[in-house]
Amino acid sequence: MACRSVRSLTTGKDLDTHTSPLANEGGANEGLGRLTLRDERAERRRRRNRKSSERSTGGRGERKRKGRSQKEEEEEGYLSLENIFGSSYMSGTTQVNALQPPQCNSREPTPDPVAERFVELGCLGDGGYGTVYAGYRREDNLPVAIKRVPLAKVLRIPVTQNGQQVEFPLEVVLLRMVGGRGEARGEGMGEGMGEVVPPPRAAVALLDWFEMDQELVLVLERPVPCMDLHDYIQKRGGTLQEEHARVILRQLVEAMREVHSRGVLHRDIKPENVLVETGSTSPRIRVLDFGCGCVLRDGPYTECYGTSQYTPPEWFLRESYRAGPSTVWQLGVVLYDMLCGDQPFNTRREILYEEPYIKDQLSRHCVDLLRRCLAKRPRGRPTLEEMLLHPWLQPDTPPPGSSRTRPPLAPAGHAP
Repeated sequence: MACRSVRSLTTGKDLDTHTSPLANEGGANEGLGRLTLRDERAERRRRRNRKSSERSTGGRGERKRKGRSQKEEEEEGYLSLENIFGSSYMSGTTQVNALQPPQCNSREPTPDPVAERFVELGCLGDGGYGTVYAGYRREDNLPVAIKRVPLAKVLRIPVTQNGQQVEFPLEVVLLRMVGGRGEARGEGMGEGMGEVVPPPRAAVALLDWFEMDQELVLVLERPVPCMDLHDYIQKRGGTLQEEHARVILRQLVEAMREVHSRGVLHRDIKPENVLVETGSTSPRIRVLDFGCGCVLRDGPYTECYGTSQYTPPEWFLRESYRAGPSTVWQLGVVLYDMLCGDQPFNTRREILYEEPYIKDQLSRHCVDLLRRCLAKRPRGRPTLEEMLLHPWLQPDTPPPGSSRTRPPLAPAGHAP
């Protein structure tokens, strides 16, 4: 078993790792930095049948999504690593061996690269796709969030390098696509990464990532002070005033436009996945957790990841949905939560057939936008661009006061 060094994204230092000669024979793995080990029997089968499109990744079976056709997989999956990460990115990934040979472990245990560079503090949150901890970077005390995801729950996506397919953690790919590559304040991303691009305000930046023996570790920036939107609402009595909610929603709509423009669909927009920076008089919004996200496409999606109370009605009827209308539906649920203190729907039947209760105190423009976003028919919802042009989201819209006349209620009927 040969040893080699892998360069860190963050520090530029080398990590000692172990690689099998088999890992160097498949051209897709050269320079990748992740050590994909196939057992010898699978390798012999691959050599005998090179036309097979299935690949074993670190001994873990490929995870299939219900309802995905081969054409959909190809349309979503064939991405160029050069376009996502830069032309020489593949030589700069921080990784450790996913299958350490016992003899190497017995001689000298591999140091934990996460603990070497970051200090992990208390838990910030725990969800179905992983646990997030507060922490800071040792070299400069930069606050970070450390997300740990069991490998069994890591979704992967095939991307192409030099004409061959390589599987990458989907969330890593999506975070890099939305531009979260680290800020210009000092985290060098390793050789061959291209210029360091400041992250857009839409999403927090991915600073580093590690594929460990049992888990994927993502290191993300952590603005201080901050909290998620759910806690932000609770600390203000459980609801927000219209003016306050309008500032947040407008930023959130703009963030979703930016994410979509970079070819990414989030799919799990909810208060727990919205970060509010509270260090100034006006809150600044950032989007968290792309673990349920996917690559944006024009056609319908036939798989659903996310939170059931934020799922649009068309999924329950047809088991399909489109990016724009489903995003607007989730934004409408978030707006309702900010203004009314709860989710508008809790069951499948409510989502399909019932109209939400709306407080009398809300202005007519606010109620109009809320109802449009929560329209049962996808074609009845505005686009993100139309939302930004709605009177309620205009800065010169008068605050709620004398005029509270509401548009007439549309019949609930059946969703299409």
